[in-house]
Amino acid sequence: KWEDRKSIAFWRGGSSGCDRPTLRMRVAESLKDVSHADVKFTPGGWPENDAMIPKDQFVAERSDLAKHFEYKYIFILDGNCLHF
Repeated sequence: KWEDRKSIAFWRGGSSGCDRPTLRMRVAESLKDVSHADVKFTPGGWPENDAMIPKDQFVAERSDLAKHFEYKYIFILDGNCLHF
C-alpha cells in the first residue's frame, strides 16, 4: 500500500556520465545530508567516475526492484538507467 511506503526519495545507480561532476554526482552531493533522501551509487560504474566518488558517503549495494517499491519517491537520474 502507498501509505506503508517510506516517505524518502530513493535512488541507486552507476556512476555513468561524461561531464564531471556528473548530474548524478551533483544530486548525490546535494542530498547527502537530507534526512528524507537515500541517494547512493552502486559498485561497478564507470572507472573514471568511480574514482571520484567517496565510497564511505556515496556507495551502497545494488537494490532490486522490490526494494525500490518500499519508497514513495524514486529518482530516475540521467545516465545509463533502468536495467532490469
